Amino acid sequence: PEVTPEPQAEPTPEPEITPEPEITPEPTPVGSTTEFIVTFAASNQWGKGPVGGARLVPVLENAIGQVAEVAIKQGDTAVVLQRKGGSWELKSRDGYPAAAAKVRTLLVALGQAELVEPKTNRADKYPVLELEDPAGKGAKSRLVTLTDAKGNTIAEAVLGKTRSDGFGIGKTSGTYVRRPGNPQTWL
Repeated sequence: PEVTPEPQAEPTPEPEITPEPEITPEPTPVGSTTEFIVTFAASNQWGKGPVGGARLVPVLENAIGQVAEVAIKQGDTAVVLQRKGGSWELKSRDGYPAAAAKVRTLLVALGQAELVEPKTNRADKYPVLELEDPAGKGAKSRLVTLTDAKGNTIAEAVLGKTRSDGFGIGKTSGTYVRRPGNPQTWL
């Protein structure tokens, strides 16, 4: 039998590769970018904003170890925590042991608390922020007094309502506060 050679296909030409045109980005004016960032940061209601300021209890940063008693008063109710050696107890509950870690957390939080935003200084508006006189009947505010071993007051603060959206959605909450004897309230 006779074998016929298979027909050879003609070679396909290689496709011509053309280089991509070089794309050069347009220069962005630095001034307009900076203005955009500053404008966005200033108007961003979900950001933390100008968090930070004067401390609520500035003396506490260096005096935490000197605190011998923490008194929390609200209306007719008072809770008094007393340091005994390296532990804490509820003085107002016949020496019942208190969680030292929780007392320390309270003291550190008070020492680190910052006055972020001034609010009202009108006493007639205090109840809205739950910063009315803590000794008053039905008061929602709490007076926190820290004293040393000799009974000297180290610091005092009136704590009011907590604002969970104080710094935007998903951010840290804030608490309305004021210092006794000072009409200015703060978040």
